[in-house]
Amino acid sequence: MHFLTWSSLARMTRLQFALTHPDQQTTFGPRLGTLVVRSITLDTPTLLTSTSRGVIPHLSRDHVRKSPALAWLHVPFESFLEHTPPVPTLQPGPHPLHRFLGFKPDDHILSFDLRDPADVREMPPNGNSHVSAMCLRGVRKISPAQWRTYTNACQPDIVAALTDTPHRHPPFSQKRLTKSIDRSTAWLANLLATDDTLPPAPAPAVFVHLAGSTSHPARAAFTASLLEPLSPVNAALPSLDAGVTGYILDLAPLRATATAEPDSHSLLRTSLHALPPTKPRLAHGTPGPHALLRLLRDVGADAVDAPWAIAAAACGVSFDFEFPVRETKRAEDGAGKEELGCNLYDARYALDFGGLGGEREGGCACVACTDAQDRGRGRKQIVHGTDASEAADALAGADAHGDEALPGYTRAYVHHLLHTHEMGAHALLALHNLEIVRAFLAGVRRVLAADGVTGFAREVGRFEERYLELDADADGGEGEGDKGTVMREAKVMWAEVERARGKGRLAREREKEKGREKEDESV
Repeated sequence: MHFLTWSSLARMTRLQFALTHPDQQTTFGPRLGTLVVRSITLDTPTLLTSTSRGVIPHLSRDHVRKSPALAWLHVPFESFLEHTPPVPTLQPGPHPLHRFLGFKPDDHILSFDLRDPADVREMPPNGNSHVSAMCLRGVRKISPAQWRTYTNACQPDIVAALTDTPHRHPPFSQKRLTKSIDRSTAWLANLLATDDTLPPAPAPAVFVHLAGSTSHPARAAFTASLLEPLSPVNAALPSLDAGVTGYILDLAPLRATATAEPDSHSLLRTSLHALPPTKPRLAHGTPGPHALLRLLRDVGADAVDAPWAIAAAACGVSFDFEFPVRETKRAEDGAGKEELGCNLYDARYALDFGGLGGEREGGCACVACTDAQDRGRGRKQIVHGTDASEAADALAGADAHGDEALPGYTRAYVHHLLHTHEMGAHALLALHNLEIVRAFLAGVRRVLAADGVTGFAREVGRFEERYLELDADADGGEGEGDKGTVMREAKVMWAEVERARGKGRLAREREKEKGREKEDESV
């Protein structure tokens, strides 16, 4: 077993990344770049969407293929560990992970990690030779050798090296942090090593989690271990960092330790300070668009996830925010800060026949708002009733004007779907919300290209003045400070509909009926 040389690693890696503005090649701050994998080119900052068992919640494969927002998908592998060997590793042929999950290699980038970056539950401690992962059948222990085997079998575009993240409450002892750094470094070295039994190139791009938890010295020590020169006798790479394609910024574990946002940014800057700024940075666990903008402004990231977009769709919230913000009638009226979206469970939307994106400039380009013309097109129309002939003529006329886009789905329609407990409502909202985030990041890139870092900081301030922050972790009740209430209200109404029409409804109705009968008997 030996380390790949730097020249061969660069030639074999699928991913290429370049910052496009020389004045933005600083260690910290917003950046513009281009990321290329095979024939896929993404302008950065770009959207990274997490999956569960390779599936985006609420969306089918057809939805994913139609949505331009879903070019980069993240696959936590722990959800496949209930079988030995994991089923995805049995897929033969080229691009096995793409083929197994039903994604096209020419349309989708797949990144690969053992753990779900959003899962911050307490876990059994990791050992020197294993990482604890959670699957459907409980905790599994995965060794670095197994991780290399799974990676080589699945051949993702990007793979994250194993990391020893403490999943308990801080403070952590110096001994525990030292173990975390040593283990993470050793596991990265194991992933970078190769031998003659491995499949041929190209190799996945290797990204590394920036370890060190809530300790500045520990983070600085981990960075130093990446840059430390390796002995030329035992390794052909000059350092571990020479074999690393990019870095992963984990925000959810920091937020779980009640670390304030400015402190989190300071910790991330400590990790990145000595590392080359020209490598891509992935950020997992942003809690909302406000925090995402501040992360881009204060630290710098090239790919960010948006789990809050899916969470909003799950509880019936339709986003309509914009970046950069523009003047609207509501803002001119001095009505105060606006919510980031609408709770479509609310009765006010029962007769609202506007689009899901509201008054957004240029409308919304999502499948739910623009693809309605495909409904029923190319299929035989069945009409009934006394006006059947007139209806058939009208439908034939609509088909004759196939190039004219029909109206998109309306808020009233989705309101109806939500109250009838139709899962199609959440699919439409997920498509819409993810497209809003994609357009949001496109706005970030436009501002950076036109106005630079100073103009971007100014627009971030305007965004914070216009919109209330998203409270994605809310479970109901009143909002706090500048946090909005739309998610809280939506979750309360979702629970009411779930109880009225969801699983167990008939049993609950029988209990109510028995209660009424007992009351009648007592009378």
